[in-house]
Amino acid sequence: MYITEIKRQIDRNVKIITSNKGDEYYGIYDKSEQNPILFSKFLEKQGIYAQYTMPGMPQQNIVVEKHNHTLMEMVRSMKSNSKVLNCLWEEALKTTLYILNRVLGKVIPFELETGTKSSLRHLYI
Repeated sequence: MYITEIKRQIDRNVKIITSNKGDEYYGIYDKSEQNPILFSKFLEKQGIYAQYTMPGMPQQNIVVEKHNHTLMEMVRSMKSNSKVLNCLWEEALKTTLYILNRVLGKVIPFELETGTKSSLRHLYI
């Protein structure tokens, strides 16, 4: 559904999908050989390159690691500058994602998806 949505909304094709060879993406192993599941066969049919990192080695996917680091730094900053309970860290993470999807960068997901200019004027502390 995600690949179809990307094609429909921003008129672009997915070229590469990176995963950690988890069963949900790569397939299930048995004693004799690897048995790819439908997802990997689907990628092959669509001409999408499946790029795999080693399980348990997130440092191999630098883009995701940098993104996660940025997210966590923003969450820590939000929490340290407020008097909100620690149990609300998940809400801080959601807010951080919301903001990052609307700020300047090479590609602004909100603008690609909606075709409208993003704004943060509706947010307040």
